[in-house]
Amino acid sequence: LSSVARVGCMSIETAALDVPTMRARLDRLRQEAYKAGVASVVVAPGSDLLYLIGIGGSSYERLTAVAR
Repeated sequence: LSSVARVGCMSIETAALDVPTMRARLDRLRQEAYKAGVASVVVAPGSDLLYLIGIGGSSYERLTAVAR
């Protein structure tokens, strides 16, 4: 399940938050990045971010992203 919330002029898509699943997805991302020798990962708003942390967000002319 997902829903869309409006914050000012932005819309943010959210998924039902299952903390163990989200942690497992982040752990897998960290492991795969480490194995590939990648020091940082940038995930922009959209379906990838929604899948990864449960928040989708919207794209604008300025980059909005999660980096680790």
